[in-house]
Amino acid sequence: MVIKFIKEHIVFAFVLLACIILRLMPLFNYQFTLDELSGIDRTHFNSFGELIEKGVKIDAHPALVQVLIYYISQFFGYTNWIIKLPFLLCSFGAVIYTYFFCLKNFSKQVANVAAVIFSFSLVFVFYAPIARMYISGVFFSIALLYYFFEIFFLHNYKKSNYFFLGMFALLSALNQHINGLFAFTVYASGLLFLNKTNFKAYAITLSCVILAYLPHLPVTFYQLSIGGIGYEQGGWLAKPEITSVLDFLTILFGTGKTYLIFLVLIVACFVLNKKINFNKKQAYLLIIFLVNYFVVYLYSVFNAPIFQNSVMLFSGVAMVVLISSLLDLKNKMAFNAVLAIIAGTLIFKSYYKKDYYHQCVRTVFEYQFERTVELKKNYGDENVYPIFVDCDEVMKGIYFKKYNSKFDCKSSADSITISLKYFSEFVASLKADYLVLASSYPLQQAVAMEYYPYLIENTQTQGINYKLYSNKKEDAAKVVEGESIIYTANLFDKKDLQFKERSAMVMGKTSFSLPVDSANEYPFDAIVALNKITSKEGQVILFKAGLKLNSTKNKVSACISMNDTIQSKMYSFNANPVGDFVIKKDSTITIFTSSYCGTDYKKIKDKAKCTAFIWNSAKETFSLTGFELNTIDYWPQKWNFWE
Repeated sequence: MVIKFIKEHIVFAFVLLACIILRLMPLFNYQFTLDELSGIDRTHFNSFGELIEKGVKIDAHPALVQVLIYYISQFFGYTNWIIKLPFLLCSFGAVIYTYFFCLKNFSKQVANVAAVIFSFSLVFVFYAPIARMYISGVFFSIALLYYFFEIFFLHNYKKSNYFFLGMFALLSALNQHINGLFAFTVYASGLLFLNKTNFKAYAITLSCVILAYLPHLPVTFYQLSIGGIGYEQGGWLAKPEITSVLDFLTILFGTGKTYLIFLVLIVACFVLNKKINFNKKQAYLLIIFLVNYFVVYLYSVFNAPIFQNSVMLFSGVAMVVLISSLLDLKNKMAFNAVLAIIAGTLIFKSYYKKDYYHQCVRTVFEYQFERTVELKKNYGDENVYPIFVDCDEVMKGIYFKKYNSKFDCKSSADSITISLKYFSEFVASLKADYLVLASSYPLQQAVAMEYYPYLIENTQTQGINYKLYSNKKEDAAKVVEGESIIYTANLFDKKDLQFKERSAMVMGKTSFSLPVDSANEYPFDAIVALNKITSKEGQVILFKAGLKLNSTKNKVSACISMNDTIQSKMYSFNANPVGDFVIKKDSTITIFTSSYCGTDYKKIKDKAKCTAFIWNSAKETFSLTGFELNTIDYWPQKWNFWE
């Protein structure tokens, strides 16, 4: 029976086998993401009730995944692969359900295309091992559609179909709220298909789902009262653009320009088939996706931002099936060519171009402990000091135990990772020859280079940003490249910067000095169009200034402002005063400030003017001896990963 099945579905068998092998190869090397560690942080409770009250309600998600992780950790501890395994199994389940869903409702060709997309498209590869609600939601969503279509399109009224329809609807609702929205819209659409034959069973199933979900309602209402994770709610998420759906679809089908291959192949299929088929099943899939998209989009725009590509995957399964259905060909040779192109393109993109294994399997949260233990063995325990900018007590508890080591370090809760002033003072006072910075920002890196001028190790992937600095001159020969500086300008190489002439400035061949008196609040500035010095979101503008002070209580600041000069509107303002840095014995000091190109970059890049200036707020006397503006391509492996 099994051999016969494999022979009949040999292509799918190869696809599924390849999917399983590729995802399980790094099984024992997978490391936790920050999202997973956040979930693990909420497992230290003594009872189920305490878990719900203190570990689930405070989060933005329903209980299912948190409860699952809680009980796994109770029995097996925090072993990475054991916690991740159920989610990897869900990813395989999604591929299997997708294949049979398409096989029953469309054709074997469509089923193979859809299985290939779910197996090899980067977004599904990326989320497959992550122990959060994303890949489980994909599994629940496609399973939900499978049983919904069994009942309402294939008219298969077996009791088991109603049971599993209800079960996966409930699991979706308990998995993630937007996953629950998808289940709700699918279930609500069933009202349009009711007749005498299916009404009673459907009503009973719906009633059972509602009753089963009732105990969770207090948690849901509490979480909804908090709102979203947008700026106004104290979060980080920006409101989406109406075109965000296009960005999502680009990611769904392989990232980058891969969608163009799908478009070309769809057109080729239309030409070869000499007709365009679009039936009610395809119409349903399109409508259910659009309804979910617009509900999430409108809620995000008019209430609180919740739109993220990760949570759109739940309704995105409908789009994957829809696009796959447009790639149906009767000519076997032509179809095999189409399937080979899609599979080859997605595998190449995910595992070679995006280098998934190298970029994503390991994360900075564990790597920073693993590598620091090695460095301390090599250079001496007291001679290497680590500052982990993105690290908490949970990580320390897990990884100190895992690597059988415990060392002094600074982490997220320490003032030096929050305050640049304390960071500067701490780094300036260190006695160690080597400084580790993990997940650090360009401003922190610039300060560190003042005292540890030799960057001798720089590990950067999508999941890791780990740097080792040295203050030993003999390490000058070991220096490696740091963050890429894509633009630099100063008084001797002005490029696009516009300076005002200063008659008091004394210019040398490689240095200058501008005396500033107490009458001058804004003694020097440089203006440049934002689109002249930056090119994409994620880049950082770093302003560096050198000063010769006459007082240790000087309040001079380095500032960057982003302004729309036509509308007289300020987009952002960043400033760091002298007090954030350490004055040298000769009364000189180097000060910095930075401006991050955030999620609104595309909106403002062609309208904004960047002004870097010195603000003498207390109107004191000093000399300006350095002025440099750099654009840093900060951690591009992370910020540009989905492009």
